[in-house]
Amino acid sequence: MEQSSYIHNLQLATDMSTETKKDFVLIYVDPKNDKYIKVQDATKGFALALVLEELKNTDIMILLSRNGPFALQFLIATFKSAKIIKRLRLPIQKASLNHRQTIKICSQTKTFLFYHESTPRVEVRSISSLKIKHVFDIEQMTEALNVSKWLPNIKSSIDFVPVPEFNSYAMILGPKIALISKPKGGAGHVKHQISQEESSQQFPFDCPTIFDCMKQDLKEKFVTLDYDLTRKLLFAVGISSYLLLQLGDGDNIVKSTKILRSDKIKRGMRLLRWDPNEEIIIVAQRAAQNSEKCQIIDYRSYNEGDSMVLINILKDSLMKGEEYNLFDRRLYYTETDCFGRREVKTVDLRDFRNRYTIEYDEDNEATFSECDSEHFVFLPNFTERYQFFFLRFFMNCLVVKPLTSLDETWEGFRL
Repeated sequence: MEQSSYIHNLQLATDMSTETKKDFVLIYVDPKNDKYIKVQDATKGFALALVLEELKNTDIMILLSRNGPFALQFLIATFKSAKIIKRLRLPIQKASLNHRQTIKICSQTKTFLFYHESTPRVEVRSISSLKIKHVFDIEQMTEALNVSKWLPNIKSSIDFVPVPEFNSYAMILGPKIALISKPKGGAGHVKHQISQEESSQQFPFDCPTIFDCMKQDLKEKFVTLDYDLTRKLLFAVGISSYLLLQLGDGDNIVKSTKILRSDKIKRGMRLLRWDPNEEIIIVAQRAAQNSEKCQIIDYRSYNEGDSMVLINILKDSLMKGEEYNLFDRRLYYTETDCFGRREVKTVDLRDFRNRYTIEYDEDNEATFSECDSEHFVFLPNFTERYQFFFLRFFMNCLVVKPLTSLDETWEGFRL
């Protein structure tokens, strides 16, 4: 079954402090025997790595790296052997670590979308040749949608995701989410009537608005998109809400809209993963003792105006590194055992509604009862000086990166 996978890339660059220059990652290739590959310098041979994206069901990855102060480069490489297959250098005005840079792969068309904040366009490139197939100019798109006044903010916050059924790309452009199709004349592009408040000027693309915060009287800033191909379901992450758009067929682009709003969705909450199979959102909530607690937002039966319930996965468990794996529907997190050894443990959340019951404490906080965890791997002894860890599954391998603080998870590594 096709999995939701677009919010699944690795953004590797943090700051270039002394600690960062000495950093390393552990790739667990045989977790049953605690066997891992230690990559002392994840950027070695690739210049300064910024973003990694995996090509599903292959050993191929696309890597974006910085190649000096005025250039980026694309690399097509194998994951385990790190063999470079193809390389392309991209001169730009300035390759700042603070610039927004995004890659999203569309396996169906063997293309990927690329954006770097220093250039005013979104490019669609071939995976095999790295050549540009077509581009979408950001200024033209904002003009077409009548959102030009948000242009400076859009350049630093744009996100997008392929929607293969419509031969299009969903994009966050200020207060609107639009479905941008290929240049007019291409097969399968989305046809629509431009509304009166949108520009009547002719543009080399179609861009129907599929959600408008202003029309919904929603004071929100959406920052991330994901898409589930099997269910035709678009997921948008906001600062204080989540959005689910059920897409349809033909001219009926959006069949239904569900906005998940609650005062419990706070700025101190970080998205771990959206699981459309279980119809849940897994989040990490900042807690005491410089740690996090993992919670589930169950939206299956949620209706507008309902009180949203956040369920703590493990009672009294404060975490300092966690990840949710879509493929086995398990939560992974780091813990120190009674002997002082660092380990990664896991909790099975598949079919959790029938597996666990929910209990409420005196503060009406919900927690799974009798939710047991299992050992997954031990971390090597040289990680004992670290308290915090970044966990991510990449190419079906668990990747563990020690951190100097929990804030690195929030600021340096984005989903």
